[in-house]
Amino acid sequence: LVGQANAILLRQGLRAVATDTLVLNPPSFRRRVSRELGLPPNTRRRWAKERRVCHAVRTPELTVANLHGSAAHDWRVADAELLRAATFADAFAEPGDVLALAGDFNVIREHSATLPKLAEWGFTKPISWIDQALVRGASSAPAHRWPDERRVLDGKLLSDHAPVEVTIG
Repeated sequence: LVGQANAILLRQGLRAVATDTLVLNPPSFRRRVSRELGLPPNTRRRWAKERRVCHAVRTPELTVANLHGSAAHDWRVADAELLRAATFADAFAEPGDVLALAGDFNVIREHSATLPKLAEWGFTKPISWIDQALVRGASSAPAHRWPDERRVLDGKLLSDHAPVEVTIG
């Protein structure tokens, strides 16, 4: 099996009071951003092949949004989707909510125009590489990746990406 998946799991006893989903790369967005960035046809085609979404869940305690950005071989594509997802998550969260924005962003901080903007919006500093767990509105421990031994099942390494964990205090 191969595939890409997004999931937001809530601990037992925590209830969702609202959910929503945003398609990150609908045709109209791809056309506009492709023009703005001057993307070549092969990058446009790659981008169109995979539907990407951002899921959001609001609980009484916090709002969480999760995404998996496009891997269209141009950092700017995933960065445009990240800004779209962050704007969606910000609008979905109630004023004053603790907001966690997490997932495989498919853009690294050294190539992102969006990650510095998110710091201006009050989100925590991103860690290195493409997987992130950013928090706004509450103190949190620094995000960290799971070691390989924590994600082995029946002798097999689960996923090509280590989960990123952050504790919100």
